[in-house]
Amino acid sequence: MNFLRPFREFRAFLTLAGPVFEGKRAPMAKAVGWSLAGTLVVLARPWPMKFVIDAVTAPRAEGAIDVPIPVVAAACAATFGLALVSGLCATEEAKSTADVAKSITTRIRKRVFSHLHGLPLSFHTSHGSGDLLVRLMGDVSNVRDLIFESWMGMGTAVVSFVGGVIAMPLLAALEAEKDPAVWDALLETIASLEAAEGPAALARMVVEAKSRLGFKGAQLRRQTAIVRALGAAQGAAARQALESIAAGASGEIQALARSLLGDG
Repeated sequence: MNFLRPFREFRAFLTLAGPVFEGKRAPMAKAVGWSLAGTLVVLARPWPMKFVIDAVTAPRAEGAIDVPIPVVAAACAATFGLALVSGLCATEEAKSTADVAKSITTRIRKRVFSHLHGLPLSFHTSHGSGDLLVRLMGDVSNVRDLIFESWMGMGTAVVSFVGGVIAMPLLAALEAEKDPAVWDALLETIASLEAAEGPAALARMVVEAKSRLGFKGAQLRRQTAIVRALGAAQGAAARQALESIAAGASGEIQALARSLLGDG
């Protein structure tokens, strides 16, 4: 099919260009590793400022002024440290990339030069020396960018996008759980959904809960809040989720779910 032709041609091009990467897998992996590390550092930069804003904007008594010096100092140190690490990653990535790019460029030019030497004299008489110089100097650099540096940039962009997509919901969830009002409103909204998936997901959070992000006391409070939110919701999906908790949970949580169901 015609629409597959570009992909076949590009695959054939990569197969033809494969020999120029021989012996450079380790430097290429090093360059990619430094690039990914630098991207992760960039994603981490806003976090120190987040803690400063949270500490400064925390509720206080009217008229009270309290600047959290330890938090600000720690955030400044973290920001400075992240800047140093980011600079280190950028420097090492540039060095590794330059090493690979130089090797690729030299190998491609040698292959082109060898090929030109094997061409008949009629080819050289029919082409100007300027055209051949452009092929050796300019076009070789474009090919190098296509088969190496462009993929580095694309990989960095993909990691940045995926990291942002993961970090934003995680940050929102942490903020919601830290603020009781927001957490309760979130639970109430999910528990009141008519679709069974929302309440069922809450039930699984209670039944399959494990102490991964907090201590057992905090986990019990979260489970209790979820069960109470399901009990306050009016709907068949919420009741079905409560029944699932009453059957699968244990201890205080099971007793609370049964009492909300009216089972004693």
